[in-house]
Amino acid sequence: IQMIQDAKRVQHKKSDCISIASYQKNLPGVKEKALSSAMNAIVYILRELSRQANKEQTVLSKLLERETDLSKSVRAAFVMSFQEEHEAKGLGLKKALNLGRLVDLKWKLGMGVASSQCSALKAPFVSLILAIADQDNNLKHHTMELSIEEFHDFRQTFHTMASQIEQV
Repeated sequence: IQMIQDAKRVQHKKSDCISIASYQKNLPGVKEKALSSAMNAIVYILRELSRQANKEQTVLSKLLERETDLSKSVRAAFVMSFQEEHEAKGLGLKKALNLGRLVDLKWKLGMGVASSQCSALKAPFVSLILAIADQDNNLKHHTMELSIEEFHDFRQTFHTMASQIEQV
């Protein structure tokens, strides 16, 4: 299992190389060439399994059984390692795609009369308050001030999104 994890680290570029010497210490009767061949086989199997990303555990296990002469426990280690990685990616994707829901949008038109840097500002702005509900329906309010031009761009973005949603 440790060799599989080390090979995955190299495959995902989290490590530069694998030290065969560390395995020789733990497996004194196994020659360096055999360990190197085993590691090459592991890297190859992981590469091939990554092409089967959408397959279920049983399909991956049967694929390894058909294409290799690995023992059942070693096949199970490969499948378990592969599934853990893809489940973690799936959770990350779910978290990334779990966007808040726009519950309310309030806006006010205002006029900036003066500021600390400008005594006669006279610039119009739009103040927005967005109420966003997370997956637990907890509301968060986000406020922002936009110039008239920025507000027009914001409005146009919403119109574009609405037309794209209608096409679906």
